[in-house]
Amino acid sequence: MAGKFTKTERFLLLLAAVFLTALAALYLLTLKPAAGSDYTVTAQYQTESPQEDLVNINTADQEELEALSGIGPALARRIIEHREVNGPFQSVDGLLKVSGIGEGTLAKFRRRVTVG
Repeated sequence: MAGKFTKTERFLLLLAAVFLTALAALYLLTLKPAAGSDYTVTAQYQTESPQEDLVNINTADQEELEALSGIGPALARRIIEHREVNGPFQSVDGLLKVSGIGEGTLAKFRRRVTVG
């Protein structure tokens, strides 16, 4: 039976391999850069530009409303009509009363709008 491992020996070999892999991973995680080494980490992510002005939903015209994510010509007209019939919006959440605007649509542009 030369060259064959018993179940116990296979188990011990597997256990040793797992242990060595974990040990190597731990070592790599704790490595520190050499003294004096320079490196730069750069992260890019897309956010709304801080230069973008807020859109006042009580005074915005159709073009300004259409510039908002998720607002097309028909929805912009409904916002204006709702404002003309019911008066100015008291809060941004008042847009939820406009047909076609739900929580998901409002979430797309909530940070870009104001009522005052």
